[in-house]
Amino acid sequence: MDDLDALLGAGWYDRAGRPTSAPALLAALTLLADHHVQGIAKLRANLSRNPSRDELRHGLLQARLAAVAVSLGIRPILEPPVGDLVLDDVLLELRGLNRASGGTSRRLVRAIELKAKQTRTAPAAWVWLTDDGAFEGLDLAAATGLSRVLADWPHLHGVVLDGPLPIGFPRSTRFGPLTVVHRPGLPPNRWALIHRLCAAVALNRCR
Repeated sequence: MDDLDALLGAGWYDRAGRPTSAPALLAALTLLADHHVQGIAKLRANLSRNPSRDELRHGLLQARLAAVAVSLGIRPILEPPVGDLVLDDVLLELRGLNRASGGTSRRLVRAIELKAKQTRTAPAAWVWLTDDGAFEGLDLAAATGLSRVLADWPHLHGVVLDGPLPIGFPRSTRFGPLTVVHRPGLPPNRWALIHRLCAAVALNRCR
């Protein structure tokens, strides 16, 4: 508690509702600060200003993915001008979905399409979607819509669905609870980094 308050401002831990994810957030922020990761100050400022549940989940995901990247020898950039995280030449845009914001296949596809539009200036982008009760309502329409979005936006190389998917939902590559879907014909060198990241994330969650 004291360490997080020192990093994010006096009283932050209480303002954030004493989150159970505090140890993970502290560990990730400390590692990123120790490695002088670009953008760490911006991430800390965002968390300090708005310790709401959604902002905390978003910031925690940014920090943890960046920390995993560091462990893999990849130099991350937090809070770039576009997107949430840059790994080498790959841009990651993060989004959490819950029953209110993404409980249907149509809403999930719309969320991916919005992120595709927001990252259209990037040469290569991936969308990382985390589940908070939204994925259980997905059906085949989500897979069809995802294929359409990938076809419409060539810079969007793929999507990571971070959470359990319904039985029968088409899967591409699985890493524990993570499913990676990329555009057809994408060369292996364009998805290898994301596969490495997902494998490391899945391994860390099993520990």
